[in-house]
Amino acid sequence: MNYPPLVDQDLVLPDVFDLKLLSIGSSPVTPLPRLESLEAYNLESLTDEDLLDVIMRRINAFKRGEIAALKSVKAYFQRPLQKDITEDVSRLAKEAGVEVKLYLAYAPPSSRFFDRLSPSFGLTFNDSIWSSESIC
Repeated sequence: MNYPPLVDQDLVLPDVFDLKLLSIGSSPVTPLPRLESLEAYNLESLTDEDLLDVIMRRINAFKRGEIAALKSVKAYFQRPLQKDITEDVSRLAKEAGVEVKLYLAYAPPSSRFFDRLSPSFGLTFNDSIWSSESIC
């Protein structure tokens, strides 16, 4: 008899795409040259430094006229904050004459594992139910 999985794979599947592939480097192929908005979910292995590197390389490529300007970055991590990159991104964008709207969401340090069968699943620390407004 087949039982349904206890974990919704669409909900907690981390890092199925390596965002570092979007970095502009020495490769003759420019990945997604018209990318203006980047939104990624369930990130676990991508570090804050890696994300900063991707953003920095794309901003520098924009300054050289190689790609479109990155205007919005939303990243939802399944790990706690490692390094605050907001000031670095803001400074780099200002130097390039563009505005990059940056939204980064991190899991609290104690929530590495989500037990969906727990009676407290879906509750925040103040016992209110999660809503799209509280995580967006």
